Amino acid sequence: MKRGKVVLLTLVLVLPFIIHSSVSRAYGKVETLNQNTDDFEAIKKLETQARYMLKDLYVHDTNNEFPENVRIDFGSAEKVYVDAPIFNIDDESTEEIEKQLKQSDYIWLVNVDIDGETYGITFSKGMPLREEVTDFLTEEEIKAIKRNEGKWHVSCVDHAEVKLDDYGEIVDTALEEINYSASDSKVVICGGLQHIQNPVAIVMDDEAQLLIPMEEMEVEGTPEQIDDAKPNGADESDEVYLYSAIKDAVNDMDSENNGIAGSGAAIVLSSKKSIASSRIVVFSIVGICAILLVVCSVVQSKKRHG
Repeated sequence: MKRGKVVLLTLVLVLPFIIHSSVSRAYGKVETLNQNTDDFEAIKKLETQARYMLKDLYVHDTNNEFPENVRIDFGSAEKVYVDAPIFNIDDESTEEIEKQLKQSDYIWLVNVDIDGETYGITFSKGMPLREEVTDFLTEEEIKAIKRNEGKWHVSCVDHAEVKLDDYGEIVDTALEEINYSASDSKVVICGGLQHIQNPVAIVMDDEAQLLIPMEEMEVEGTPEQIDDAKPNGADESDEVYLYSAIKDAVNDMDSENNGIAGSGAAIVLSSKKSIASSRIVVFSIVGICAILLVVCSVVQSKKRHG
């Protein structure tokens, strides 16, 4: 679903993708911005700016007066880690993945429902000015980027002409459909991963177990490969994958392309398992043939000496 957008220039420098925001209702333990979060007070102070940008987009898209009773529920904003290289670490333990995420950038996303349609607000920290883009910016734009460096600001307001599900609800529905017990699981949302630009949820117990796309994610492979890449209980239509299967596929794709990450192209499932299975079949055939040769040799020997 395409959205109309009001985007600050810094969004281009912060995120290589646009992701819709969502309100968490504690499904799947998705991390939310609340009173106990260090970022809450800094982001709450941006309410005037957020409402101004929200009003500007609403009036532009609808030609109606902005409803003054619209409320932004800052505490329900969801955390999305950005460009975290979690597929690069060999260890799939929750401890190691969380250690990597702590070193990664993240944004906060909150949805606002107006007239049954979803308006999303993205909060991000200003990034340092990149020298390679200075030639394309005005002096005022350069000053704005430097002024926002390291500070929380409203980087994007976008509009979907429908009511969107929140990420937590998407995770909850997906896990319920495969009868997966998530009572002890932790869920993190990641965007801009290798070959996966749109946000995905990573469901973790002691280790990363599942990967659930929050938006469309194309996966290519044989029916057998796709089936092997899904957890027990998942049907063909269920958009839930084994984390390890997607990680292996991404790393294989990088190897085949000299380590160059893609930009949202389809995930091509790894053929390692199929190759291994083929080798087992070949070795079995060779083994059977060897046994037959030995048996024939013994029989011939007995005939010669019988």
